[in-house]
Parts: sequence; C-alpha cells; structure tokens
Amino acid sequence: HVGNIYVNRNIVGAVVGVQPFGGEGKSGTGPKAGGPLYLKRLQRHAAPLMEHSRVFDAGLDALLGWLRNHGHQDLATLAQGYGRTSLNGVEIALPGPTGERNTLAFTPRGTVLCAPKTAAGLLNQVAAALANGNRALVLASPDLIPADLPALVKERVRFIGEDEIEAGEFQVALLEAGLAGSLRGKLAARSGAIVGIVDTSANEPVALWRLVAERAVCVNTTAAGGNASLMTLGM
Repeated sequence: HVGNIYVNRNIVGAVVGVQPFGGEGKSGTGPKAGGPLYLKRLQRHAAPLMEHSRVFDAGLDALLGWLRNHGHQDLATLAQGYGRTSLNGVEIALPGPTGERNTLAFTPRGTVLCAPKTAAGLLNQVAAALANGNRALVLASPDLIPADLPALVKERVRFIGEDEIEAGEFQVALLEAGLAGSLRGKLAARSGAIVGIVDTSANEPVALWRLVAERAVCVNTTAAGGNASLMTLGM
C-alpha cells in the first residue's frame, strides 16, 4: 500500500508532474496531485479514458458473456468499453531530470462498495469494479441480485447489509443516482481512511479512473548504489 517510493533520493520535495503524491488513505480520495489524472478530478464531467490494448480480466469477461446471453446489450457495450479503457497494469514513464527515473503504475484500488438503485445499475457498477481488478461489496436489496451470475463473478462479489458500512473494508464507493437513505452520511462519518464517492447511473460509463490506485516510483540513477555501472567508469 505504499503510494510513493523513492530510491537514493530525499522523500520530500516532490516535483509536480514528476513525482505525483497523495491521493490515498488519509491523504485524500485521489488521484495523486500533479499526476496525469489530476485535471480530470477537477472537471464535473470528465471525458472517458482513451481506448488501448484490451485488459484481460476473467471476471469481467464472464460477466460480459452473461450480459450478452441475457439480452443486456447496452450494459454489455459498457462492460466491453471498460475492458478497453482499464488502467489496471498500465505503467507510464514520467518526465524528469537527467539521472532520475520516474514511473507511475496503476493497480487495483482494492475493494469497491457498490450501492445501486436498480438491477441495471448494479450490473454496471460490478462491471466497472471488475474491469480494474477490484473486488466488490454490494449493498442492495435481494430482488436486484441476479441468481445465476457466473462463478467467476460471484467469487469476487460479496453482498452485505447496511450494518457493515461503518466497519467494512473498502476504498471507494459507487452510488447510483437517486439512491435514497443516509448512506452518504454514514460514509462520511467513518473513521480512518477517506472513502471516495463516485456517482453512477445505469446507462452511463462509470469513471473508471477513480477505481485504480497509483504507485509512483522515483529512482536517482546517479547516486552511488543506484547505478553500480557508474562506479566502474574510467577503470
């Protein structure tokens, strides 16, 4: 759960755009300050992520097949898009001075709380959670839950009651628009790490970039011990 790793370098004095920081645990709900996702968090309706090579996830693929077989074509289209825009496993090089290597990797956020109002909203939220390699805790009435979900989906989904909200372990919450009740207040009253809340709807893409964790690594390659080959120059 280390968000920033510094090798042969002072751990203070991060440079914006070079060593993104914060955005996890008690340091905020993300994304990291100064990182490539920072501006998206400041927008009300941020554009979806660009498509790239499809990220394979067994749970998502099983759910995608189930959606198609049960006539949920619109949801299947959303799920397919999640596979093509997921950041899970992506690593990018960040700019930096000569003698320093900076990278930013994206990993699953961990566990996502899904709080739907409709059955379609539930399936959309679960698909988004699975696409980034996360597990899902689903807070929903029994009538919203399909009985025949694939085993590969069920093994990463657990259904809970509202009494588990206070002590449950999850890093971000997906709340479908129009959901009644005091859930937002209960999430805000939790102690410990801040839980980010993402508003969703049944027929719109979920902000997938909110469901990943960022891992920034900065290596000073010129310091003794950082690049042993430098110590042999001139020998």
